[in-house]
Amino acid sequence: MKANLVEQQEHGYRYGHELLASSVHLDRSDQDIIDRLSDMSGPLRPGETFEPYLTAYPLPSGKYYVLARTWQDHQAPRAGCVLTRSLLVPTATWEAAPAPADFVRLLLPIDREHGRAESRRVQPTHTVLPPVFERRAGELVEALFLENRQPMVMFETRHAELLSLRLLSALWPGLRRTFAICTFALSSRPLFETRPFDLLFAPKTARSRFSDWAGRKIEFGTSPPVRHRWTEATARQIFEAAEPSLVAIDALGVLKADRRGDETVLRLSLLWNELVEKSTSSPTAALGLLDILSSQGTAFEEVSNELTPLLERSIQMAGSSLAPMEAWTFLNALLGKFAQLLPPRTIIRHVKDAAFLLTMAEPETAIEFLSQRQDDSYLLPAVIAAGVGNGLATAGLSAISDSVSAVGDQTLLRVLAYSRKFSGLIARSVNALASDGWVRRIVRLLGTKDAVLRARMRRNLLPFLDNSAQAPLLQALLAHTTPASLTDAVVKIWSHTRFEVAAFDSAFLRAASGEATICAIRDAILCVEGTKEANRFLVSTLRLSVDELRWLLTQQRVPIARAVEVLTLLLEEADDASIQAISRQTAATDLVFDALRQGSNRAAVQIGRILLVGQTSVEQLIALGQEVLPFMSEPHRTEIANAMLLRGLSEGDTSSKERLREVIGSLPTNAYPNDVVLAATQGNAGWNRISENISMLCGTQGDLRLGVLARIEVLTDRLVSRRGDGLSRLAAESWATLLSEAGSVSRNAQTSAAMAVLPYAFRHTSEPLSSLVVAAFPIVYEQLKAGNEPAGLFQMLFFQDWDRCKTARRSLVQAFMQSSWPPGDLLLIAVRAGDPQRILRLVSREFNGNRYLSLIAEDLRRFPEDAGTELRAQLDVFGREARSFPERKS
Repeated sequence: MKANLVEQQEHGYRYGHELLASSVHLDRSDQDIIDRLSDMSGPLRPGETFEPYLTAYPLPSGKYYVLARTWQDHQAPRAGCVLTRSLLVPTATWEAAPAPADFVRLLLPIDREHGRAESRRVQPTHTVLPPVFERRAGELVEALFLENRQPMVMFETRHAELLSLRLLSALWPGLRRTFAICTFALSSRPLFETRPFDLLFAPKTARSRFSDWAGRKIEFGTSPPVRHRWTEATARQIFEAAEPSLVAIDALGVLKADRRGDETVLRLSLLWNELVEKSTSSPTAALGLLDILSSQGTAFEEVSNELTPLLERSIQMAGSSLAPMEAWTFLNALLGKFAQLLPPRTIIRHVKDAAFLLTMAEPETAIEFLSQRQDDSYLLPAVIAAGVGNGLATAGLSAISDSVSAVGDQTLLRVLAYSRKFSGLIARSVNALASDGWVRRIVRLLGTKDAVLRARMRRNLLPFLDNSAQAPLLQALLAHTTPASLTDAVVKIWSHTRFEVAAFDSAFLRAASGEATICAIRDAILCVEGTKEANRFLVSTLRLSVDELRWLLTQQRVPIARAVEVLTLLLEEADDASIQAISRQTAATDLVFDALRQGSNRAAVQIGRILLVGQTSVEQLIALGQEVLPFMSEPHRTEIANAMLLRGLSEGDTSSKERLREVIGSLPTNAYPNDVVLAATQGNAGWNRISENISMLCGTQGDLRLGVLARIEVLTDRLVSRRGDGLSRLAAESWATLLSEAGSVSRNAQTSAAMAVLPYAFRHTSEPLSSLVVAAFPIVYEQLKAGNEPAGLFQMLFFQDWDRCKTARRSLVQAFMQSSWPPGDLLLIAVRAGDPQRILRLVSREFNGNRYLSLIAEDLRRFPEDAGTELRAQLDVFGREARSFPERKS
């Protein structure tokens, strides 16, 4: 061990009491102090002698601490002279010395003849001091440490030097460096100008010289009672222990840190020791320990190894030995001692477990404890909130809403935030049977402005939300959340409900603060399986707009099958106005149609709806209608068919008509025949369109065809009333076909139509209308033969003879011979009218009649064999009759 360097000075009588030798030069103020204190400590009585005494004190500069021994100088020329050797120990060395008595060995008597003061090195040897038993030691300890310290004088003790050395050895560095003591004082004297010695030992004979002593006196011959609980233990540690050291019993470690030499620090250390001892039987002692730490600014981490097990034991003891409410108060107070920093994890776990057990044992008391915390400025510690919440959830309270009705909002809020199990209990209490007041209270709690608590409640509650009654809770939880938190909530709701609660969809949408948040929700939905419920949720985030349709149908993240399913759902939920709006945008409509054409029957229905409601072109209507009709069910199938037929007839171009012609025979339509006829014969339509429409009407089947046949009179009226020419041969043949078949539905309608058709055809002999005459004339002729009078236009333009049949025959022959109609059709009409010979005779009598008859014969070649044979037979009959009766009248 390193030796310590000390300096020396010798004082004695030369020309008075003065410095005789020194190994060091001191500041004047320091030297003056040594010069004064090295002299006799008071006046001696004549003949009075004394044993060498010890004086210890600090110098004003603080550089050295002086340890001096004074001898009576019997060789001095005058009485009352002394010799004093003073050791000057560097202050740092002195306060750190393990055994101050090691320096006392150097206080050897002064040799006037050969002595000289030299610097010396002192090797620490840990000088062992014997114990000292002094009846007044307790009083000395109390005066020095346990009460407000004052300068002291202790009278008449035989062991002053040993008491002093033990005391100096026991002092902690901060006090040892300033402590001043003298073992033989014959009167009171100051250390410095304003500072007295801390402790003086004086003989009883000098007591009268201390009459004006302002400090404390410890009288001889007395043994006062102990006034403090730490007196005896402290006195034993200082005066009887093998190694006198107060630092040794300082478990708190505050003595080493004390630089002021404050005796209250020792009292704090002793209190700490006492509380540590009491903590084995009283849990509240731990609170005092934490208060001491706080008062000293000591971090718990510095003593955690020693204090943590003690606190754990105290927590367990509180739960078992204190009354329930006292235990709650203790736990609350304990956590309050950690106001700035969290306690160690093990302490938190023990407090939480204790709170849980207390709640399980007496849940009513736990709720009472919570109810007492109504002050908004009081915050229930998080760890207690967690323990209580877990306990209440496990205790299985039957009506939690009633049980916690008296608990303040702030307190209940923290229990929700810090107890996942309690959050589950609260969530389960919100169902279809929950009262409106209870639901409103929970929603109010969840709407707290504290973002941290709201995030914790969101994390706790989301796993327990599984019914539509909890939708208000979810909405409150999601308020003011970031996009990241919102998407995290989406994923959690999926993992626990698979999005089966449709009421939750709107809660997410209301929480979305902008387009970016909506997109974040969509991205989260796309990350999970594309179930029916997930697609429903995704649809709720979409609008029927071009941009969002493009997002759905063009990005690679959404498989086409899922995109079509989502699009179908979106269209099913859209109103007609939205469908109309989107159909006005060709790009969007084409995108939708392209997608839906890859879908299912439900997608086909939506195509049909767009075709019906939207503003699509007739070309799209017919083309897509043709595709989707096989997949559609009633009534949508018929509605589309009606639209295709009516719009196709009234608006379709040639290509559309071709498509319509392909399917018109199988269209499942219940359209009103009048509507169909009107659409086919619109007044602003040209003859080409009219001709195509008539041809298509002829291709209808089923009820629609029957309806058209029943309306043959309307169709004929609209056609014959049109101005100009232009009806195609095919259209005329179709018209004729309809007219021929109309009688199977309505003879009256057929007859009326035929009577209108015939004069129309006779006026338009340049048009290919012979098929119409073929169909109409036999019908009209039959009526004339039956004596039925024609009416209206037919009568006005046609008849001028009483023999209506004769007039009809003549008009027929004249019309054919003046037209470009096929001559063979005239003979066909005559046969069907049942009067071929008369009509042929009329032909023969006309100008170029024989030539026309030859044309008839030639034209018969185009007829089928059976029909041609029959017709040629009629010509042969006419030929024979003509030769036999050349003058027969017609």
